[in-house]
Amino acid sequence: MESPGGPQVFGLNQPPSSDPPPKSFEHAFPFMPSPDFSEVLQRYGLELGDGGRSVILRTSRPLSQKDAFKKFSIVLALLGIYEGVGLIERAGDGLEGFSSRPSQEEYDEPSYPEDVSATIRQLENANDPYQIQACFTLSRGLAHVTDPESAIIEFFRVIELYIKHLAWTEALNPEAANNVLVYKLILSKRVKDALKTRRILRAETVDLIYKLKEVRNKFLSHGGIRPTLSELFGDPEKNGEVLESAEFRYDPDLHYGPGFYERVLNDVSLLSGFIFSKLQGTDRVVFVRQGAWVQGSPQVHDVLAAEHVRWIGPGASQIPD
Repeated sequence: MESPGGPQVFGLNQPPSSDPPPKSFEHAFPFMPSPDFSEVLQRYGLELGDGGRSVILRTSRPLSQKDAFKKFSIVLALLGIYEGVGLIERAGDGLEGFSSRPSQEEYDEPSYPEDVSATIRQLENANDPYQIQACFTLSRGLAHVTDPESAIIEFFRVIELYIKHLAWTEALNPEAANNVLVYKLILSKRVKDALKTRRILRAETVDLIYKLKEVRNKFLSHGGIRPTLSELFGDPEKNGEVLESAEFRYDPDLHYGPGFYERVLNDVSLLSGFIFSKLQGTDRVVFVRQGAWVQGSPQVHDVLAAEHVRWIGPGASQIPD
């Protein structure tokens, strides 16, 4: 039973026991990684549990539920920034799927290079609700890259969380912040003007965000027909014509046909990686998935290069010097 102050924390205010003192503490989260990434998880202090249906974060001391989730959010962020790996939360579990217990397993603190340690220190200080939520949202997007439409929506939510963070921390003017937090008009014209006039982002970056927003709104939010199927069975909404005539076509080579969603996915994933670094106040590191660069838009590459992004990942080898 929980104490009035919150979840029970192991090792505090406990009666004397004849059991040996724990050597570590296990915090299990209802998230499922791909088995292919088990070795990657271990580098960041995570282990597979419950037959691969959960992940375990091991610590040297007991943590409250809040502190455990904060530490877990940092690990999710590191996996996204440096490995391009995301985890899938088990449906319906939520906080109820979390558990902690003492363990006799030895605990060794992961060792990180200095740049990663600097990122960890910054993430430890990024404690507003939108910053923490973004760690889970970025992870979810990366976990769904094999389903481009779902991944695009999650990556765009990272961008929206950044706008909410700006509004909540009063970085936007009151009218724009009111649009975001009260009327839920997250990417309104007032917000666009505030981002530019306050020089929060470069004008070209703001324009790219809003053009991608229109792509998402027109082709993802309404449950339309996939381009491949439209070629076989028809395109009643004439999506191809809509895109070809639209001002929001940020790339002249972007066409509504096979590969459309994959192309947009690559562009949004790169943009959201940069926005995530802005949201967290970390170094502007963006992970490039294999193939994401050559299949992406040169316009997006140029916009992010002007933001002085540092590219890492297997796909970074495809980036010209």
